[in-house]
Amino acid sequence: MAHCCIGWRPAPDVAPYRWEFESEGREFELAVEPAVTTNNMRVMVRTACADGGLTFGREALPGARRA
Repeated sequence: MAHCCIGWRPAPDVAPYRWEFESEGREFELAVEPAVTTNNMRVMVRTACADGGLTFGREALPGARRA
């Protein structure tokens, strides 16, 4: 199953964030192939809220819509 993902990279010289998951008590990370990547957490969440793709949330943002 393919999804349009929104990635996050804190800086140009830093690797993109690897998404963190847990399954059956086992934690693992997964590198996604995002359609768009940003270094701005607010832009990332707003893009997702505008149906721009799936993303993760690391912290609560004031005014962010929760699914």
